[in-house]
Amino acid sequence: AFDAVCSPFVEIFSLHGCSLSEEAPYPMLHDMGPRDFGGTAEAGWQLGHRFGIVGGTDHHSAYPGSHGDGRMGIFASALTREALWEAFAARRVYAATGDRIDARMTVNDAFIGGVVSAPGARRIEIEVHGCDGLDRVELVKNGKVLRRFFAPAEDSAAPPYRLRITWGWGKKSETAQWNGRIELSAGSITNVETCFSGAAIVSPQKGTGFDAFLDTDLPHEVTEQTERTCAWRSMTRGNPTTRHDTTQALSLTIDAPLEATIRLLVNGVRITHTLAELLGKGRAHFMRGWLSEAIRVGPLIPLDACNVTAHFEDTPENEVDVYRLQVAQHNGQWAWTSPIWAEG
Repeated sequence: AFDAVCSPFVEIFSLHGCSLSEEAPYPMLHDMGPRDFGGTAEAGWQLGHRFGIVGGTDHHSAYPGSHGDGRMGIFASALTREALWEAFAARRVYAATGDRIDARMTVNDAFIGGVVSAPGARRIEIEVHGCDGLDRVELVKNGKVLRRFFAPAEDSAAPPYRLRITWGWGKKSETAQWNGRIELSAGSITNVETCFSGAAIVSPQKGTGFDAFLDTDLPHEVTEQTERTCAWRSMTRGNPTTRHDTTQALSLTIDAPLEATIRLLVNGVRITHTLAELLGKGRAHFMRGWLSEAIRVGPLIPLDACNVTAHFEDTPENEVDVYRLQVAQHNGQWAWTSPIWAEG
């Protein structure tokens, strides 16, 4: 029943789980039932269908684009309706869980989603920019991992860095209101990415304990951003189980020396750390003592540890070989690119 004209891409990740392959993380756990190989993207590619892959929240838990529940990446020439639809039709799309991982690949200059005639040696180039430390980047060929790549082994302590501020925890029966502000003593905060998600419930409705979230247009918001400051407001409840994360976060890119100090004022609590204290080490602070809501600062990750570039040659295996990338970060966030079809 597949029609590439109607469906240039399919959704392989949402808050329901991941249907990329048998080995993919995030199995189906809700009332859709277990993952079946016949319903995976790999099964479709084995049948010869050509489609890209995307993520989508499916149900955004009362917050549009809920972080961690599925995201669609698009490589378009401009942020216009026409350019987006052109990218859709060309399958220049990819799937991510939540972090804005930038994953790119070419085979003989053909970009993700493309088809290339390549009967001889194939030049493959890979470029990945993560939002946190990269665990691994895998090149998958015809459903099997062909090569694995890792960020530079040497721990560079030179700026710039990535720093994640995460808050939440506490009692699952209590709603916590957050007002926070960050101030950097030197250097600059060059980018702020929000990692905001909705309430930890599939179908938010009145009377389910999440009324405070439903009565708020946006429960999380960055309220101030300058070269050295960032402020936000937010609303959280404790994790409902040990396996359900309801925390919220900001991911900052910081260009500053390790001697610089980051000062936080969060719900009246003052927190101070040098960047050196946070290098590779997260620090946790409870707002009102043990078992209350808490905030985690760090770890600070050198940008070099978030990036991978590689280039090499490969040879044909089948009449049509299917190449794709999958990227795993240390913090559990993933990205998967649409394939490139190389014809022998």
